[in-house]
Amino acid sequence: MEKYFDNILFYLQRSGGGSVHWGELMKRFNLENTVNFIEPNGETSNILKPLLNLKAPLKEKNIPLSILRYLPLTLKIKQPAIFHSSYYRFSGQKGVINFITVHDFIYERFGSGLSKKVHHYQKGLAVKNSKNIICVSNTTKSDLLRYFPHLVEKKEIEVIHNGVSDDFFVLSDISETNVKFEALKKDPYILFVGHRTSYKNFDFAVKVIASLPGNYKMAIVGNALSDSELRLLDRDLNGRYIHFGNTTNMELNELYNLSECLIYPSSYEGFGIPLIEAFKCNCPVIAQDIPIVQEIAGEAAYLVNGLNIDGFRDEILNLNKGNLRKQKIELGLERSKQFSWDKCYKQTKDFYKI
Repeated sequence: MEKYFDNILFYLQRSGGGSVHWGELMKRFNLENTVNFIEPNGETSNILKPLLNLKAPLKEKNIPLSILRYLPLTLKIKQPAIFHSSYYRFSGQKGVINFITVHDFIYERFGSGLSKKVHHYQKGLAVKNSKNIICVSNTTKSDLLRYFPHLVEKKEIEVIHNGVSDDFFVLSDISETNVKFEALKKDPYILFVGHRTSYKNFDFAVKVIASLPGNYKMAIVGNALSDSELRLLDRDLNGRYIHFGNTTNMELNELYNLSECLIYPSSYEGFGIPLIEAFKCNCPVIAQDIPIVQEIAGEAAYLVNGLNIDGFRDEILNLNKGNLRKQKIELGLERSKQFSWDKCYKQTKDFYKI
């Protein structure tokens, strides 16, 4: 049966966990003969897609992306077929079996106003019209059952965890790392990776590091800092932070290897790929104790109950006492072996056979 993949997420997102997940899967499906990619007209600013070398896509109708993203598939495809959208769309053709991947319920939990209502409606419509649903974690599945209990009856729901790139590994010689990371070899740097929206609790992370002795500093990976973030950092961590912007995987791998730890105070995640990336690099993780961290990290992370500055600070200061750091690093490495994109691809492919 022909498979059609909707790559619209690459046109909606410059970077992010959803793009990483979809890109890793498409890179593997690209090797199959019965696979077709569907994309909007226009250009994409996504930083991952140019690296995938996907076969030429079929193009949808020339409709503005701001409208197309909310519409069912506009292209008529050969039937019978499987259609899997990267972002909550479906085909209305009778001979097409629709699949969707649900990553999280961030809009439902933290959104507001019209954008929350529109997103929730679109997600609900995709759930309703899909025969089979993939959730990236048991946490996401629980939320799916919570927010759409009436829509998921008689649906096949499969939890397929994300993977982690082989670009992340323990360096044999940190002396050969990029010269721009030299500062991390001299002082203990606490690493913050990813988006800094409200539920990620970036402001809290700054306060935790500000409470540490002056030799502790902060390394930030992600989009450009806003004016308010710069004011916060200059006030609380003046001269004690470095912002590296968006990095390549090679650069991020070096940062994980060089950092004292990854701080992960997020209040909610659908999965949490940085947790596993850090584990693969012998980088300890100190995180807020939430369901998804328990599910993905198990006992390998240092967990703190709530947004407790003293709790996070104490865990950081205790990192190098006794053998606990060594034990956690070993647990993290073992934990990371449970997650791979090859495994994710195989499980996804097997799910299509239902």
